[in-house]
Amino acid sequence: MIFLITIIAGIILYFANSYLQNFCPAKVMIIFWLFQIIVMVLGGAGFLIFNYKGIIYILITLAFIFLGAFFAQDKSIERLSTSSEIYFSQKKASKILILFIALGFLYPIRIIISHGYSIESLFNFNQLLEMNNGLSVSRYADDVKTSFVDQILNIFSSLCPFNTLLILM
Repeated sequence: MIFLITIIAGIILYFANSYLQNFCPAKVMIIFWLFQIIVMVLGGAGFLIFNYKGIIYILITLAFIFLGAFFAQDKSIERLSTSSEIYFSQKKASKILILFIALGFLYPIRIIISHGYSIESLFNFNQLLEMNNGLSVSRYADDVKTSFVDQILNIFSSLCPFNTLLILM
């Protein structure tokens, strides 16, 4: 299985390197993932205790990313050459950034309130420890039922640290 994964990774790497432009986002992603997979499979073969389904899934995904980038690269170059200029508006970007950060804070607040805790628990250290324990127990006991809205808000909470870095730049 290790030999097969290495061969498939090498084939994908060869085609990506031969047919995609330098610093194409798909090529960078493919090289990044293939490097990790090859190092993990060849370097840690004795330590791996799984059946490689995840690695096969990543390799299939990378093959489809290559195909998408290969078939779309000619069309994207044509479209860019005929398009008008793109303007960056600092005012609009700041408003969108603030909206994303506000949405990112809604998910943790919804989780805290849905488990019966109050926002005041965040300001008392003992209550914060109790809340942390309670939320951890319910998360690992599969007591947490998330709605579609919660899943969307969770995306924004994952983006919050990145958004904060953008503000500092």
